[in-house]
Amino acid sequence: MGSLYDLFGSPTLIHLKFSKLQFYSIKRLSHLIYNLEDYNPEGGGSNDFTYQGLTWNDSLPSDPELLSSVFCHLLDIAYYGSQLIRKDVKYTINHLINANQMSSVHYLAEDQIAIVNTQPIGYAPYYEYVFQRRAYQLPQDSNNLFSAICMVYSLIKAKGRGMYGNTNFNEAFEGIFRGVSMMGMQQQQINRQYL
Repeated sequence: MGSLYDLFGSPTLIHLKFSKLQFYSIKRLSHLIYNLEDYNPEGGGSNDFTYQGLTWNDSLPSDPELLSSVFCHLLDIAYYGSQLIRKDVKYTINHLINANQMSSVHYLAEDQIAIVNTQPIGYAPYYEYVFQRRAYQLPQDSNNLFSAICMVYSLIKAKGRGMYGNTNFNEAFEGIFRGVSMMGMQQQQINRQYL
């Protein structure tokens, strides 16, 4: 499996204009790990987060683009396994399809699941999920990426009993959902305390 640096640097593979922004991707993702409330579904961070002295702008990957690329990179590793490690192959994220690559949905393997960003790079992402070479729409709201990830997980759970490729996603997803649930409970406690 690739290194964490490769995993968290995977957003630089989304688009050519992000190719030299691996340090930004890693810095932003590590910031989001400890400051999830700074997640912006329509762009990048708050004014508190800066990169090279500047706040987020559309020359940088958005938060949903960062998270979707890491998630889809994990799907790639699970699905393709050691084939990704070959040094003679230029790597791309195969489980994340961008608006200008929509025709590639038809070339996916029948059992492959993917996420599609239907908006061009630089616009607020809108995600759909792909199953059996068909894209399915999801609600276009602030939870759109989370909805796409939940649909991918439900398909992995239903069709492969939690297995995708050679990887068991049950424990990983259950940990994610426990974390999201705990954050929701903490937010409710904060709301009750201050409202």
